[in-house]
Amino acid sequence: LVLEGIPLFLIELGIGQKMRLGSLGVWNTIHPWLGGIGLASCVVTFFVALYYNVIITWCFYYFFNSFQYPLPWAECPKVNGTEVPECAKSSETAYFWYRTTLDAAPAIDEPGNLKW
Repeated sequence: LVLEGIPLFLIELGIGQKMRLGSLGVWNTIHPWLGGIGLASCVVTFFVALYYNVIITWCFYYFFNSFQYPLPWAECPKVNGTEVPECAKSSETAYFWYRTTLDAAPAIDEPGNLKW
């Protein structure tokens, strides 16, 4: 990061500001073969944005669920008067995270449907 990432980023910012170009145009201006650096930078930025947006969505999900009383992760859910065995083995918060928030499949053999 110190030897490659930060110097490339500063070069990109400086040249981009001087020539009034974005990430893709800066590296094409330096040399046409370097256009892939700008494209890779845009792709990485896109994936990082997706990742952090998902984390922020989980924060909002927990925030809005925290207005319930009692909290949904305060105790194990009960089916026919008995606690769910999976919740009893782990914890209430882990059960809420995997089964309610993520809606993860119960086993790797049963992948379930696509979770949008």
